[in-house]
Amino acid sequence: MEINVTNITTSLVTTFIVGWLWKMVDWLWFNPKRLEKILRKQGFSGNPYRFFVGDTKDITSMVKETT
Repeated sequence: MEINVTNITTSLVTTFIVGWLWKMVDWLWFNPKRLEKILRKQGFSGNPYRFFVGDTKDITSMVKETT
């Protein structure tokens, strides 16, 4: 079995991409859910974390109620 530059480069690039994807998932999903859980334990209530849409549905329904 021969180790060449192509195999090493492919391995490094794959490792970099997987690491970057994991960081993004942690930043966009796991960290907000973790913070939400901590705040709920402390007694804070609020809207649950929703990826991508956030509070948009709640805000639009409140605007419709006021108008």
